[in-house]
Amino acid sequence: MVPTISSLYGKFNTSYYICKKELSSRKQKKLNKLMTFSKIPEEFTGLSFADYNKTYEITADNEKAIKIARHIVENDDSKGALLFGGTGTGKSMLAGIVVNEKIKKGVSAMFASVPDLLFDIKCSFDKGNTAEIIRAVIDVPLLVLDDLGAERMSQWVGEQLFMLINSRIASKRQTIFTANYSTNELYERLSTFDKSGKIIDEMQGKRIMSRIFGMCYVVKLDGKDYRRNNIK
Repeated sequence: MVPTISSLYGKFNTSYYICKKELSSRKQKKLNKLMTFSKIPEEFTGLSFADYNKTYEITADNEKAIKIARHIVENDDSKGALLFGGTGTGKSMLAGIVVNEKIKKGVSAMFASVPDLLFDIKCSFDKGNTAEIIRAVIDVPLLVLDDLGAERMSQWVGEQLFMLINSRIASKRQTIFTANYSTNELYERLSTFDKSGKIIDEMQGKRIMSRIFGMCYVVKLDGKDYRRNNIK
């Protein structure tokens, strides 16, 4: 901070303004803090839309997904996205890029694998910080829920997902979902199963998907599996 001295009614008054270097330092500290909070996978840290274009085949559907991703970055409305398609088509990377771009704007964002998030919630019961975790994922302005449908659905899992999604709708928060399954397959994957693997409640999947459709742009990503292309 740099002091400036001015005279007021014959008395000296000292005021301060923040120099550009200090402002830059504070901004960087805030961005670093937001990046740490985001829990974004290291492989996506710092990536941009240009990196996506270099990595993946840009099909018509993928171009649509990029436009939606840019819209989410540039707007703070509650509309999110459901990105679905085969493995290795760039769903998670594109979602991670949105997190990076939001953070550049100083907006808090979080990236969470659905199975890992549910595991953290279970573990929090013993630690006594369940409310803290749930409040964080409900309140964060942008939340990525990666790999929807990967978790084996039980009554408890269904209840947690429904509560989280419903709460974010009520709070008008942006949410991006990624899934390796088609929308029809997700209806089944999000239904409640018993221990033997038999569906015992189809309504849970329908309720969850109905809310996702209402809060998201739905777009399929296609193209080659870039992970296979990298195998030599």
